[in-house]
Amino acid sequence: MGAVIVVVGENVIDLLPGRDGGTRALVGGGPANTAIALARLGAPVRFAGRAGEDAHADAVRARLAAEGLTWTDVPGPTPVAEVTLDDAGQASYAFRLDGAADFTRAAPPALSPRDAVHLGSLAAYLEPGATVLETWIERVHTSHVVSFDPNVRPTVLDLDAARARTERYAPMVALMRVSTPDVAALYGDEPPASAAARWLASGCGLVVVTDGEAPAAAHGPLGTVTVPIPRVDVVDTVGAGDTFDAAMLAWLAARDALTPASFARAAASRDAVAAMLRYAAAASALACTREGADPPTFAEIPL
Repeated sequence: MGAVIVVVGENVIDLLPGRDGGTRALVGGGPANTAIALARLGAPVRFAGRAGEDAHADAVRARLAAEGLTWTDVPGPTPVAEVTLDDAGQASYAFRLDGAADFTRAAPPALSPRDAVHLGSLAAYLEPGATVLETWIERVHTSHVVSFDPNVRPTVLDLDAARARTERYAPMVALMRVSTPDVAALYGDEPPASAAARWLASGCGLVVVTDGEAPAAAHGPLGTVTVPIPRVDVVDTVGAGDTFDAAMLAWLAARDALTPASFARAAASRDAVAAMLRYAAAASALACTREGADPPTFAEIPL
C-alpha cells in the first residue's frame, strides 16, 4: 500500500467581504484546505484536524464530510479569520483565536510505516499544541517524509518565537514551501534564496518559494529550478498556497515518492522537480479563479 498523507492543523472560518457590503462565512484554514485539495486530487489523505462546539463547527464538519475526511470533536470555539482583499484579490487576515479547539492538542496522530506528514500554519506555532507537534516531528522525521508550510500570520504570532521554531523545523522536514510574505514576516529583508540556502544547509531536503504571479522556485541539491505561474483571471488568492502544497504532495504520491529514499531521489532530479512545480502551479492558478478556498479536482488537473 502506498503512503497516506496525514495532514495536521486547523480549520478556520474565513469571513470574506460580501458584495452587498456585509460578510460571507466560508470554511477554510490552511491545513484543512490542503487536506481537501489532496482528497479532490485523488491522493490518499487523512486529516488529523479538530472541530469545536460553536455555531461554526457544523459548517466545518459538513465541509470535511463532503470530501470524505474525518475529524475529532473537542471543546472550544472555531478559529475565525476576517479576510480583507486588495484590488488584485490578494488576501490578508485578522484572526480571532482565543481558546480555539485546534490549538489545545494533547497528543499527535498515529502513523503507519509508509505515511507522510504535512503540517504548518497556526497549529504549528500556537501553544500548547505546537510543542506537542514539534516533539512528535522530532521523533518521526527520520522515518517519514515531512512537508512543512509555515504560512506565517504576523498579527497573531510572536515572531521571534516563530522564527526560532521555523529554524528548528527546517532540518527535520523533507519539503518546505514558503511564500515571499512568509520570509519577509520572519526575516525582514533577507532574500528568500538566502533563507532557503540556510535551511538546505541545516538538512532540509527541498525548499519551494512561491511569490504570487512570479515564477515558483525550488531550491535543492542540484541548485534552483524555476517554473512560471499560469496567468489567470484572479478572483482571490484564498487557499492558493494550500493548493500548491497539496498538488506537490499529490504529484509525489502518484509516483510513490513519499518515503525518505524515494523523495530524496525525486528532489535530486531537476526534471522531476520541474514537473512537480508545473503541476502545483497549474492547480494553484486554477484555485485563484474561484471564490474562497475551492481547490480543483483530479478531473480538472489530472496527474
